[in-house]
Amino acid sequence: MANRGNIDWVKIRNEYINTPTSYERLAKKYNVSRGTLSKRAKKENWVGKRAKYIKKAQERLSEQSINLQMDYQEELMQVRQKLLLKIDKAIDGLENQKVDIEKELISTDNDGNKTKSKLQEKTVIKGELNSKIIKNLTSALRDLLDDKANINENDSLDTGVIVLPEVTSDE
Repeated sequence: MANRGNIDWVKIRNEYINTPTSYERLAKKYNVSRGTLSKRAKKENWVGKRAKYIKKAQERLSEQSINLQMDYQEELMQVRQKLLLKIDKAIDGLENQKVDIEKELISTDNDGNKTKSKLQEKTVIKGELNSKIIKNLTSALRDLLDDKANINENDSLDTGVIVLPEVTSDE
């Protein structure tokens, strides 16, 4: 075993408190008897200090996780707002669109003969109607508003890791 004067107890204590190591591993690593290390640890309450360290680390992690979740929710709100504006703009564009309407009228005279006539209303289309864009925007908004879309299966409040979904823009 090592000479008592050469043992860096602060280093050993800090390693025990701050890592998931055991007395056995530390004793081997620092060439100290397990009994001596155990007595020292008990005298200085290493187990209590480790528990306190873990509790503080979990509190910090929980706080970070909450902050990340709040930031994520704020980003979602901003994306929702942008989508709503785009959908509103697309709807305004639809209101200004004019389309050709063709109706077929079927009438029956007194003898039971059916006659068909077509009623046409011709109008001019202003701009290009792209219903696919509106459909995609509406679908994206619906996904954002769906609570299930806000929590990714890889998110973990225990580890503080929140996986943000990829956001892409076609425009």
